[in-house]
Amino acid sequence: MSASDQSQNSPQLPDKDGNGIKASYLLDLPPEQRRIMRLLLRHAELTLADLRKALDALPEGERLTSDEIDKAINVLIEQNWLIRLEANEVVSYKANFQRKTGSGGEKSAPRRRSANPVARGVWDALEAKDKNELRQD
Repeated sequence: MSASDQSQNSPQLPDKDGNGIKASYLLDLPPEQRRIMRLLLRHAELTLADLRKALDALPEGERLTSDEIDKAINVLIEQNWLIRLEANEVVSYKANFQRKTGSGGEKSAPRRRSANPVARGVWDALEAKDKNELRQD
C-alpha cells in the first residue's frame, strides 16, 4: 500500500473544536498505522529506534517492513496523529491527543490512564481488530 493510499484510508482528525480525539477513531486506521499508534499510546513516547524494536518484537504476522514503518509514520504525522520530536539528533514520536477544553476555555489537566473496564475494552478492541485483519490476509 502506498503512502497516498494510506493517507486516503486514514480517518481525518476532527477540527480543533476542543473535543479532542476519541479512542474509537483508532479503530478506523489502517492496520499498519493502528499498530504504531497502539505502541505509542502504551509507551507515551518512543525513539524511532525503540519504535522499530517494538514493532520487530510483534508476532511475525504483525511485523512491518522498514518501508511500511516509514510510510505509516509519515502519513500519521501528515494527518496529525503523531508529533515528531528531535533532541540531540535523536528522533522520537508521541501520539497527538488534544486535551479537552474546560468550561472556562482553559485546557484541563491530562488524565492518568485508568484501569477501568471501558479503557480495557478499547485496548481489547484495537488488538482484536488487528488479529481479525491478519486472519483475513
